[in-house]
Amino acid sequence: MAAAHPTLPHLQFGNLALKYGDVMSIKLGVHEGVHLNSFEAIRDLMGRDEFSGRFDPFPFATDRSFHKVLGLVFTSGAAQKELRRFTLRNLRDVGFGKSNSMAATLEAELEEFTQLFAFKLTQGKGIMRIEQNLFALSFVNVIWCFVAGYRFSHGDVKLNKILKYTDAVIESWKLDNPSVPFPILRHLFPKWTGYNHQMKVFAEIHEYIKVSPT
Repeated sequence: MAAAHPTLPHLQFGNLALKYGDVMSIKLGVHEGVHLNSFEAIRDLMGRDEFSGRFDPFPFATDRSFHKVLGLVFTSGAAQKELRRFTLRNLRDVGFGKSNSMAATLEAELEEFTQLFAFKLTQGKGIMRIEQNLFALSFVNVIWCFVAGYRFSHGDVKLNKILKYTDAVIESWKLDNPSVPFPILRHLFPKWTGYNHQMKVFAEIHEYIKVSPT
């Protein structure tokens, strides 16, 4: 893929589709998958129950969730259906999907964000440096308010640190990381593949969740 297009290798899928069709199997190291290359194919297959499962998660996914397959994204079958029903039911109980409740949450977050924005502009005398996680915390707050019933302060130092670390982990887990197609490499070369750093961040996230207020 990279040899076909060094800067945008995903464009090569379009060329492969001309030869193999819009539905084709691919293999990334030890991982097998199916690639859909058209809106029609995606709409047709994703609407079927037999295609509603999830792939077996890369070790990255289980490393971050206590070495278990947890969460809405990576569970499959009966467990995924039950978890989805439970999540939607409880989110509705706290206002998710109700226009008035959602609007109030969004307005509260927007008000604090604009105040922060104005403060930074004043502090910088009309010049503002756009920080990497400037918008991320607002997204976290809106979702977390529905899930847990409270929000974080934009000045929460530890949470901002966690967001920064999480960005670093995602950055280190791009497809050009050799441990993605060949997971065994993360144990053989933990520093080179970024595995040591990833596990450090996961530990910090777990600790933050344990001590966060309820």
